[in-house]
Amino acid sequence: MRKTYPIHKIKPDAKQIEFRIEEIAFNNHYNVNAPHAHDYYELFLFKTGGGKHSIDFISTEIEAFSVHLVLPGQIHHIGRKGSCTGLVMVFSKDYLSSNTSLLDTINAFPFNRHQETPYIKTIGQETFHYFFDTVAKIFADNANDGFNSKAIIQSYLNILLLKTQELFADQKLTTSTPVQLLLGYIDRCYSNTLKGEEIANALNTTLSALNKLTKKETGKNIKDLIKEKLLIEVKKSLLLNKDSVKSIAYNFSFSDPSNFNKFFKRNVGCTPLEFKRNAGF
Repeated sequence: MRKTYPIHKIKPDAKQIEFRIEEIAFNNHYNVNAPHAHDYYELFLFKTGGGKHSIDFISTEIEAFSVHLVLPGQIHHIGRKGSCTGLVMVFSKDYLSSNTSLLDTINAFPFNRHQETPYIKTIGQETFHYFFDTVAKIFADNANDGFNSKAIIQSYLNILLLKTQELFADQKLTTSTPVQLLLGYIDRCYSNTLKGEEIANALNTTLSALNKLTKKETGKNIKDLIKEKLLIEVKKSLLLNKDSVKSIAYNFSFSDPSNFNKFFKRNVGCTPLEFKRNAGF
């Protein structure tokens, strides 16, 4: 059975709560020195730039007046320079689920795990300050801890998420129901042995029809989508697990490590061990 990589979680019994805001300042600690993943959302608002932010192995310069969204399960790494400042807001799936409006908003998001570019956008100062000021209001109410603080915070957060939805609307991957089901199946069942025929049978259609539809809507065939997902998850395991390359190969259903090495080098340009040692972060 495939093992998963470690994921940072907000623990109910910890001092952390399901929702929090942290300042990214000139002299504070916020510099994530190692790639990691978590089971919650992070919304970064960078007021000044400096350094790089990598999300699912795509590295982007941190620019002033930029918004960065990290989804649950994505691996990311921030190497900021001292000039980089801003705010980061953390909120869990459970926190969103506790409010019907928030849950409806997040379920309507255009986000799809198969997108090719991370959710990072540099915006105009006026729009950025709208985001920043809204987070500042949330931060103030969170500190006050008044009778209606949670309701007020969740109302502000819902507005912020609706504006975030607008901001990244151009990255929406518009797909039909069969292709959405296909992508969901790949997310759940990816492995080296997953084949298009299995997915087509599970969705009660033919491989030819599903491949044609997938190619039309995503520009890629089923085999390519499986490979993309597999490579991302393999890279995460190589960086975040202490398992040997041999164990990781078997975890992803490769028949032997040599086949795993060939697959990885053909698609990435280096061996798994080389990637593990020199991830480029």
